[in-house]
Formats: sequence, structure tokens, C-alpha cells
Amino acid sequence: MKIKIGTRPSNLAVAQANMVASSLEAIGIDTEIVKHRSAGDIDTKNPIYSIGKTGVFVQDLNNMILRGEIDVAVHSAKDIPSEIENRLTIAATLKRGSFNDALVSKYDLRSLPISAKVGTSSIRRIFQLKYARQDLKFENIRGNIETRIAKMSELGLDAIVMAEAAIQRLGLNVEYSKLDENKFVPAPNQGIIAVVSKKEGTVRKILEEINDENTFEEMQIERSVVQQLKLGCSTPVGILSRPSGKGHKIIAQFFSMQGDDVSVFEQYLNDLSDVDSLVSYIRENIPREYGYIASEE
Repeated sequence: MKIKIGTRPSNLAVAQANMVASSLEAIGIDTEIVKHRSAGDIDTKNPIYSIGKTGVFVQDLNNMILRGEIDVAVHSAKDIPSEIENRLTIAATLKRGSFNDALVSKYDLRSLPISAKVGTSSIRRIFQLKYARQDLKFENIRGNIETRIAKMSELGLDAIVMAEAAIQRLGLNVEYSKLDENKFVPAPNQGIIAVVSKKEGTVRKILEEINDENTFEEMQIERSVVQQLKLGCSTPVGILSRPSGKGHKIIAQFFSMQGDDVSVFEQYLNDLSDVDSLVSYIRENIPREYGYIASEE
């Protein structure tokens, strides 16, 4: 049997698809990589949060599964909306890579010059950096990893922010410092490679053989918080679940839409079923003026 693996055409996306292909080939499954540009690849000018729809990097590939053009789609899990087409499912995750953000620069955060220019299109990253350094200036940059790095010199930027996992998976030789995940809480599911397939059929059963169960549970916990609170890509929120004892420690960081206030919630969870109590606590205690937390239905 050969499994057709759909991916975006960027070097990072292809590298991640190849990681999935290697895992499948290790259990005797032949694979073929199929590249396809997504809506998010085509619109590289506007910040993600301003495009006005969810799933800009994943929807086209997922539709290709439904049309039978590919068997699976490989995504960065953080790009997958909390709700996907009901005939599809996230069937597997590879072992999680680094979840940290990286400040790509010859400076670290403390030594960045006064009023330094930092490139990012993420509202979460902008607010986190502003909270740490109010003097910083920001420039919207989009595009693949290599394009963003090239824009540092083109735009005269002092730094850019990106996921450390991207740097590591591409083997890039760039100078960077890791940002503290307790202050710069990453996007939900950052560092996780997810494989989407149809809910029914042989392919899903095969994917279960390459699934990393610990990573899958971390993904489910973080996605459950996002889903219950109805958070979107335009909300300045970081969520991270990490193994702790026999359960998980979760940290959730919420900024006001003006970026001038932050609320942080930390809780120990035994398993996915404990997310409900965390979500209830967040609803009860987050300032109402944040405006983007859905009330309980």
C-alpha cells in the first residue's frame, strides 16, 4: 500500500512531511509526497489575524483528502482550527519538538537596543514582547522561514521571532536565543506535527502505529481549551501543556485586545477530563473587558 502525503510546498512543511513519511516507511508503508499551495501561502502580505478566516494553511489540503487526491495531510498542529470537517480527524502526532519561541538576532531580549525593530505577524508575540519591553517597535513580516530571515537585512530589523522547532527542523545556522515559555507562552500545539486523515478506513489504523501518545494527549488538552473558549487566531493567547508526574501542568496566558493587561492561569490536570474545570475557572476569573472569552452555553 502507498500513502499519498499532502503538504504545503515550503521547505519547513516538506521537511515535516518527510518526517511523517520516514515514520511510515519504518513500519513498511510506501509513501509519496504531494505538494500544494494553501491560501495562507498565496496571501503573504497581510498578518494572519487580519485575513478573516480560520485554517488558511490547512483547508485546501484537507479538502484534497475528501476528494481522494491524497490520503493524509501533514500540518503544524497549531495551524489546525479547533473544528475541522466531521469526516476528517487528527489521526496521529509525531513526538513533540521544541515548543519555545526563538528570538533570531545577535542580541538577546535584554540587550536589544532601545526602540529595536522586531519582525513578526503574530499578535500574541507582539503583546508578549511589548509587555517585556515597551520600547520595542514591530514590523509585520510574512512568508516562509527563509523569507522572514532574509527580510531582517532588507527591512533593517534587529530581530525576528519564530518557532524554535522550525529552526531545528530546517537545520538553520542562525543566531538566536530561546524565549522563556513561562513568560512567552507559545501558541497552542506549537512544535507538534499532526497528520489528518479520513475518520474511517485503513489509513487511519495505519497512522495509529506512528502516533506518539504523550504528544497526542498534550495536543488534545491544549485544543480542548481553545475549543471550549472559542478562541481564534486573532486572539492573543498562549497555551502550553507539559508532562508533570502522572498528569500534565498547563499554563494559559491571555492578553487584553489592547495588549496592556495580561492574565495567567496555571493548573495541574490528571487527564483531558480535567480541562472542563480549568475552562470554568478561566471564565470566572478573566477580566470581562478582554471581550473574547465565550460564556458557557
